[in-house]
Amino acid sequence: LAAGTLKKSMLDSHTARYLQMSTLVQHSCERAATLISSFKQVAVDQTSEQRRRFDLQALIADNLSALLPGFKQVRWTVHNAVVHGIVCESYPGPLGQVIASLVQNADVHAFSGLARGTLTISAVQMAGAVELCFQDDGKGMPPSTLAHIFEPFYTTTLGKGGSGLGLTIVRNIVTGVLGGSIHARSEVGLGTAFVVRFPQTAPEHKRGESGDPCAEEAGAEQVVPKPG
Repeated sequence: LAAGTLKKSMLDSHTARYLQMSTLVQHSCERAATLISSFKQVAVDQTSEQRRRFDLQALIADNLSALLPGFKQVRWTVHNAVVHGIVCESYPGPLGQVIASLVQNADVHAFSGLARGTLTISAVQMAGAVELCFQDDGKGMPPSTLAHIFEPFYTTTLGKGGSGLGLTIVRNIVTGVLGGSIHARSEVGLGTAFVVRFPQTAPEHKRGESGDPCAEEAGAEQVVPKPG
């Protein structure tokens, strides 16, 4: 430009490249803003355990946004098939812990050793309640394992980091805090489904009223939900 040799074609080429780079920067910033917003909401929910009104699809999306960066190297995918408009008046923090534990459980157990797989999260409304289903197409479980998965300290990964408390804590949160129920169905080679049913309007709880759902089974207050 200083030498006066700049051609229009050269200027057009540089302009096109700069526009492309600026678009990439904008999209990256928007993605970062979305992730930060999701992290903040999940953090607030999990530390406050406040009852509030929320859209179930958005809550699941926020929790998956916080979880999935830790699964960058996995070969399975998770699909949020929950539709917008399922509004709950409940406890998003504890529900987020349930979501995280069931997703992590699928990673450790359902898809371990498999080349690929899909975990689909779906939901239906029925008579003032929500039925939330976590369906994977992984390895599945034999009846002998399925019968014990919610028992304290039962694990198929003994010596590999599994505490056997993950699904026990999930059950206690669902039945205690959310006022619902959970059951599982599975077949070897055909995958596993965890079905969580809870009222859209959760029962009122005062903190400490019914005890820490983790501590009830684990005998300690600071227990982080871990895979089965």
